[in-house]
Amino acid sequence: MSYRDPLLTMGGTETTDEKIECKYYVNELLFHVQNGINSDTKQDIIETCAKFYSEVEIETAKNYLWSKCEQYTSETKRKRKLPNKVTKDITDIVELVYSLDWNQCPVRFAAINATKVPLMVCANDNDKNYICKNEYDLSMTKVMKELNDMKQTIEILTKAIDKGRKNDITMRASYNSVVKQTEPRPVTFAQIGAGIAENPDAATHSNPPWNIVARKKKVMVGKNDEDKSLKAATMTYKRELHITRLTLDTTTTSLTTYLDKKGVSVTKCEELKPPIRVTVSITYKSFHVTLTCTNKDKIDKLFDEGEWPQGIAVRQFWIKSNDGQN
Repeated sequence: MSYRDPLLTMGGTETTDEKIECKYYVNELLFHVQNGINSDTKQDIIETCAKFYSEVEIETAKNYLWSKCEQYTSETKRKRKLPNKVTKDITDIVELVYSLDWNQCPVRFAAINATKVPLMVCANDNDKNYICKNEYDLSMTKVMKELNDMKQTIEILTKAIDKGRKNDITMRASYNSVVKQTEPRPVTFAQIGAGIAENPDAATHSNPPWNIVARKKKVMVGKNDEDKSLKAATMTYKRELHITRLTLDTTTTSLTTYLDKKGVSVTKCEELKPPIRVTVSITYKSFHVTLTCTNKDKIDKLFDEGEWPQGIAVRQFWIKSNDGQN
């Protein structure tokens, strides 16, 4: 349905050269006044609104009208007092609506609740809220009502989604708690041995868990260069070092160059800044260096005091975890 703006046909001629883009705002009283320009007299509109609307609704509509149209008029909003405050406020509203140039002002008012528009409510003894068919174009009313219903539906769906998300988080936390409580504890060699002693067949039918193998501390590494039947995979060893007590002219480039000569690869070299709470002047520099090498002996050799100039301190770099453990 196309909406034909009655405000652009005031005076019997329709403006077609310039089409303004209208902005619609919801207010049933202003909708009634604005659409009554071409059909009712000022006095009829004033009397109808004074009987139909409350003092609060009239004052609210007046403030709303000036807030939306103040840039298109030079009229000053006057604060009315008793007696006849309602009639005076309605008169101010009607006078402003009639004085505005609606070919230039893009503000339009729409009605969502048809029972709040006087000419849409019939004096019917059986049904006081009976909606009449009249000259009003209800297309905007229907559109605004559909938008309002859509908004309410979206709000309901949003609440349902949020509730479902919270329930899902609660269920996950509960599930993780149950899984953590039911996880098997690491088994020691003594426990395995005791189990085999009680049930000799268990040694042939069950495999020790992986964490049993990981508990072994001493590892033998083969050194037979003559046997070529098996080949060991190339291992890359990584170490993180805290190198400190270096002179202030030491740079990451000079430190990286020094370590490259030792046969290791520097993947990260970062200068450590002193904490803000330190107020004394710093007389040395510290670095956090990450090294990799396929030869474990070359990396282990960096912890030999003979590999570094006198006075430089080197230790393994530890990062403190959240639980307070290194």
